[in-house]
Parts: sequence; structure tokens; C-alpha cells
Amino acid sequence: TIPSGVKKMDEDAFKKCKRLKTVVILPGLKTIKKSMFEDCESLESVTIPESVISIKGSAFKGCVKLTDIFYDGSEKMWNAVDKGKEWDFQTPADKTIHFTRQPSDDQDPDVTPGNNFFPSEGFTVLPATGITSPVIPLQPKDLKYEEAGITISIPSVSSFAKVVEVPLVDDEYPVTWLGKNAGLPEGFAIPGKGTSVIVGHNHLDRMESGPFALLKFVEIGDRIFIRNEDGELEIFSVFANEKISMTDLAGLKEISLSKNNTLILLTCEDERPERFYENRRIIAAEPVS
Repeated sequence: TIPSGVKKMDEDAFKKCKRLKTVVILPGLKTIKKSMFEDCESLESVTIPESVISIKGSAFKGCVKLTDIFYDGSEKMWNAVDKGKEWDFQTPADKTIHFTRQPSDDQDPDVTPGNNFFPSEGFTVLPATGITSPVIPLQPKDLKYEEAGITISIPSVSSFAKVVEVPLVDDEYPVTWLGKNAGLPEGFAIPGKGTSVIVGHNHLDRMESGPFALLKFVEIGDRIFIRNEDGELEIFSVFANEKISMTDLAGLKEISLSKNNTLILLTCEDERPERFYENRRIIAAEPVS
């Protein structure tokens, strides 16, 4: 049993645990990493909570006795979980997926994996995504970013960035070390799989711009392209471009939940002489079918 306090686990965590028969994952874990249970040849059943929004490639590859998967959600939610290449390769073709929610529970359009999470309680300030200090301290090892396996491109403003995962630490998201990367805050869904927020720096220092420096020039109808770890391309259309205050979490939440599977891009704006940014720029986009 993986307890609810566990939010992240490494790749290959249980790989080749040949005597492991049953796994129960309690709510909390967001991603079942690549090859996490690969070649667990005795594994017969696994319970997966609805907090899981992504199952990476080869996660259960070679689990030749896996006959039952118990998913704490509906069939619609299970189908929306992002599943990597060969996630269940060499598992029984007749395995059964058991759902705890009934189809009637999907009446709410926001019932998607991970979409029940919006950190309004712990998310006390918006990430400070504009570096004003001339000296950036070394990144602590325990705050190291993991690659999310996706990239983001906004052709209209010539923006491109690799996306990394940003952990939630002491009710804040440490984004100081993003550099040219964009960040996916812990707890939000992968783009297209629920409410997703991606943050990026306005500027890296006094001379060098960040990947989201030109967000205020993005126009309604512009396209945003997300390429996932399998090389598949997802397209989003911008429907809002707004400036909000640093602490306007209600405004961020309202925009984020205004449409299904909203993608939010967030950066800083309006640097003050006191060396801080007064406002935040929000871009909101919806998936293009």
C-alpha cells in the first residue's frame, strides 16, 4: 500500500519485484512513472486513485498476471488519463478495469482526472516568474525539477520551452531556477487532461528575456502547441489574455475553470523600482478538436 502522503515516486521504483502480488495506491500520487512496476511477474491486481492523471510508458509492462485494475473513478475519467507508450504491454488482454463511479457521475463537465484539485488553500501567492535579483542561488537538490516530457510552443510570439515539474514546497512553488524552461506546478493536470497551469519567466536577468516575456502580445484565437512525450501534438486556442494582481487567486481560479481542460499560461508583469513584479499576466486557452 502506497499511503496518501506520497505525492511522487521515481521511475523503476518497483521494477522486477517478482513476488509483489497486490498494489493499492491511496489518493495523492499524480503520476505512475515510467517502468514503475515493469516485470512484476506476480502482480495480479492494482488499485489506482483518481488523483493519478498520467501513467507513463512501460509502467506495467511485463506484468503477465495482472488481471484486475481497480480505478477510483468513472470509465470516462479512466479514458482521459494520459497513458504512455506500451504502458500495459505484455499484460493479459482480458484483464478487467473496475470503476467505482457510475456513468451518471460524469454529468459534471469538470469530472476529469486531477480536475478536482485547485490549490487555493495552499497556493498563497502566484509564482514569482520574473527574476529581478542579479544573483540566483544554487538550486537545492531536494528542489530539483523533473522533466514533464512535454514542450510548449507559441508561434505568434516566437516562444518555445521544455516543460519541467515544479514541486509544492511549504505552500509555494519554487520557480527561481526555471531559466529558459517552463514549469508545470505540482497538482495541476497535464495539458488536455484537466485544468493545467504552466508558468514561465518574464526575464532571467536585466539583459535576457524569459520564454514568456511576450505573453501580453498574444491575441485571442492564437494557437498554443503542446507536444507530449509520445511525440503527439495537442493544439489549444487562446480565449483570454488578462492582467491580474499578484494575489488574485480567485481570478485565476475563475478563468481556469471557465472551460473544460483549460490551459493557463502564467508569468510576471510590471516590475517596480523596489525590485518586484506587481502583477501577473494570464493566458487562457482551450483544446482544439
